[in-house]
Amino acid sequence: NRASHSRSDADLALESALRQALDRDEFHLVYQPQFEARTGNLHGVEALLRWNHPQRGAIPPSVFVPVAEEMGVIGELGRWVLRHACRQAVAWREKGLHNVTMAVNVSVQQNIEEMRANMQRIRDLGVKIALDDFGTGFSSLSYLRKLPFDTIKMDRSFVDDINQGREGSALAITILNMAQNLHKKCVAEGVETNAQLKLLRDA
Repeated sequence: NRASHSRSDADLALESALRQALDRDEFHLVYQPQFEARTGNLHGVEALLRWNHPQRGAIPPSVFVPVAEEMGVIGELGRWVLRHACRQAVAWREKGLHNVTMAVNVSVQQNIEEMRANMQRIRDLGVKIALDDFGTGFSSLSYLRKLPFDTIKMDRSFVDDINQGREGSALAITILNMAQNLHKKCVAEGVETNAQLKLLRDA
């Protein structure tokens, strides 16, 4: 039908634009800060990829990342992010910012055994690995059992639910307790209110 044909044309146009975006230097990074709950000190930053298309404007990662994965160019995008994030980390250290970690998201498109071996090699280099968006999608408990993660990133939906009463806060506290029992660090995404911070800090 006409609607599906239109969507197909849009997908093709997005793929074509994505292929040219790297060559045209249309990507950039923004850095989301991570703070230590107890002290309020800046602990690290997370490098987030953004695409500014010259005609369409800002295209969110939720739109272009799945397309990049389907096209098989996510590896090239990942290398671009890693290279630029590392350059920024070096520049900050040269300015005296030594105790701030740099987090970079990596797309997983391999089976579990290959992943485990690759992740262990990365950890052996001193790189810490976090499980993103824990509790949603593919970020399940089985990943914690099978793969060598150092940090659990609590999905922001659980942080949002803290404001929704006892049941919502119980889920966030449960994830925190689980991380502590597994001797892993926990990063809570999207903390925006004093009430959220207080509950997480107390827990």
